[in-house]
Amino acid sequence: MKEILLVQVGKLGDLVLMTPLISELNVLFPQANISLLLSPRNKTLLEFDQRIHRNFIYKKSLLSVIYLFFKLRTKQFDLVIDPKDHRSNQSRFLAFLAGGKRSIGFSDSRRPSPFTEPLPLDSREILHVAYKNLLALNHFTDISTIPIRPSLQLNKNDNIMIYKSYPTAKECVLVNLSAGDHSRYWPENNWRILIDFLIDRGEMVILTAIGDLAGIAEDISAKCSQVRMFRGSVHELTALISKVKLVITPDTAIVHIASAFNRPQVTLFPAIQWNKWRFAPLSDLYEQILPDEGNSFADIDQIRVQQACERLLSVVNN
Repeated sequence: MKEILLVQVGKLGDLVLMTPLISELNVLFPQANISLLLSPRNKTLLEFDQRIHRNFIYKKSLLSVIYLFFKLRTKQFDLVIDPKDHRSNQSRFLAFLAGGKRSIGFSDSRRPSPFTEPLPLDSREILHVAYKNLLALNHFTDISTIPIRPSLQLNKNDNIMIYKSYPTAKECVLVNLSAGDHSRYWPENNWRILIDFLIDRGEMVILTAIGDLAGIAEDISAKCSQVRMFRGSVHELTALISKVKLVITPDTAIVHIASAFNRPQVTLFPAIQWNKWRFAPLSDLYEQILPDEGNSFADIDQIRVQQACERLLSVVNN
């Protein structure tokens, strides 16, 4: 096995959860070149990762696709793995583009499979996504003992920047206000109450937010000396997350990055049980806070979030 391609054109968190698969492939095939087929949304996360030989970027334009087709076919991949586990014409198309000698991916039994070694869709229903990604390796090894916690490699320059800019990061709580989907937005007033609670406990807080919520984070940080606003790249944010003592977030990408460094976390999840199990944090110490069944994300009680923070901080501060 000389050339391996992994396909992950989803979001940032999807790529983080694929890192256990990357690590195990490096163990199984230490001489192989492992390449990734990524999207513009997640292409920068692993660009300095020593486990990766090369990144290809899938863009939805005719010229880009034609260019990508020839680039992929010249590599003559021995193995292509696409872990996307739902019915997808995109997966079928990307499997065609890659043209691997062997290809493994989830496939609907009601349609001809684009993969030479298809995995049944019903094999992934109650599995954590990080474990589900490893199912392709059943063809090569026993996956039952493979660690499923994500792993991320920090860039030296990003580490230095965080040490210089946030020298007390290990004593800080990182609060991420943003989420990839507006349905996961928690009301502004709840965030303000939670941050006031943390400040009253004497905690130092680092806020991160993008889009509409960045202005709220800016306003909060400008009014309190115990609160700082993070500004930086995804690599710098990853380095920062690796050092803080607690992460609070509604966004699963931040959940999975925090899990990679075993950071304690309080996570806000929607009232969807399969979502809770499949994307659960993989840190040793965490609490998931869900709204009551049938209620929206906005109905998550800030008192419950405060109580979860209190419990975890009582552990990490001792």
